[in-house]
Amino acid sequence: MIGWGSSYGPIGEACRRARRKGIKVAHAHLRYLSPLPANLGDVLRRYPQVVAPEMNLGQLALVLRGKYLVDIQSVTKVQGLSFLADEIGRVIRAALGGTLAEIEQDKTMVAKLGAAPLERELSNDRRRAPVGRRPPARDQAMRRSGAHD
Repeated sequence: MIGWGSSYGPIGEACRRARRKGIKVAHAHLRYLSPLPANLGDVLRRYPQVVAPEMNLGQLALVLRGKYLVDIQSVTKVQGLSFLADEIGRVIRAALGGTLAEIEQDKTMVAKLGAAPLERELSNDRRRAPVGRRPPARDQAMRRSGAHD
């Protein structure tokens, strides 16, 4: 597991829980992203699987993949709430069980399906929205005649 920022607590706790259950898992947490630690590429290459839980759209995993050419599975959360240790624990179990990629793909599909009705609704609202407000017929007639309230 590799992380940075606010994911430190949940990743650390999930790793401790996993180790107490006899699961071999390591946790590296970056303090700075620039410069990255000199030995980070060597450390990442020692592990058959590297997972990066991130509170964004996976930018850390993208940077690490590009810089070190290591396969890193990104697990993202963008709902505005921090990861929980239980969520990271499920990520660890899924990574070890070989189902993490499927779970992330399902999550992406569900997000897209959820967004589709919203996009459709917004599109319909744009078609129904008046371009400019027209005054009622009575008001138009009063304006033409010069009558005032």
